[in-house]
Amino acid sequence: MTAADFNDTRYFPMLFALVIAFGYFGVVILNKFRLLIAAVHRPAYFRDLPMRAANVITYAIGQKKMFKEPRAGVMHALIFWGFLVLQIRTIYLVVLAFLPEATIPFIHHPYALAKDVTEVVVLLMVVYAAYRRVVVKPPRLTLSGEALLVLFMIGALLVSDLLFDAFLFAEGLNSGQHVDRWTDEMAWAPVGALMSGWFMEMDAGHLIFGREAAYWTHIFIVLCFLNMLPGSKHFHVIASVPNTLFGEVKSPGALRPIEDIEEQESFGVDEVLDFDMRQILDTYTCTECGRCSVNCPTTLTEKPLNP
Repeated sequence: MTAADFNDTRYFPMLFALVIAFGYFGVVILNKFRLLIAAVHRPAYFRDLPMRAANVITYAIGQKKMFKEPRAGVMHALIFWGFLVLQIRTIYLVVLAFLPEATIPFIHHPYALAKDVTEVVVLLMVVYAAYRRVVVKPPRLTLSGEALLVLFMIGALLVSDLLFDAFLFAEGLNSGQHVDRWTDEMAWAPVGALMSGWFMEMDAGHLIFGREAAYWTHIFIVLCFLNMLPGSKHFHVIASVPNTLFGEVKSPGALRPIEDIEEQESFGVDEVLDFDMRQILDTYTCTECGRCSVNCPTTLTEKPLNP
């Protein structure tokens, strides 16, 4: 049995997994989107689009606000940027279920090197993030099982991907076929190549089992993580970009005027639809990071209110 023959068995399981995962995800996202559409709209959201696009690059992609706390900011930014880089790899692994001999166009080998380096860096940042939550325990952070679970899932994604390469390389070299191809692949994936040495003594059956176990572990975690996002604070992974795009571009501290104030029958918020789209996006994007409490005057003066 060749690697390509075994990959053919991924086709229907992958198709089934994608339909179930994205079907459920689509239903949940549709409900959240309906709430946004039903909220009070403000035409100003669609003005100043160049400035809004610049804000997305600066704050959502560039993570500018994260560096107010340098160490935590660097950690968060590296995990986020690594997350973006590694999306290519995840998409590639899904494509392999349908096209077993596929490669990443134009950048297959350089990307393999960037991917390996990125995974090592992100794995170190995940370890630091766990240490910060469990040992350092900044007062503004609430230790939660969900946060630790997500860090574990990210770490497992990285390790399973590296193990996939390691088993694949060991299998390729042990087969004695296309050795030049495998040595070339390994030259561009140094971490996977190094780890492959752990498995060189295993027989072909165990190598195939290890490769497929690593592959499906990665896919399973990705799809579970995808469907965890909408129901958790980690929904900000998806909501932060539109929230930044539709964010305020007016002067800081400027208040929204109340139109026709003499004719208003109620003020403030009585029900969820009284929020506008941006305010609902704010709730979707909240990460429970505690920075609102750190900067709240009532909390700083030890009054009961704590946001």
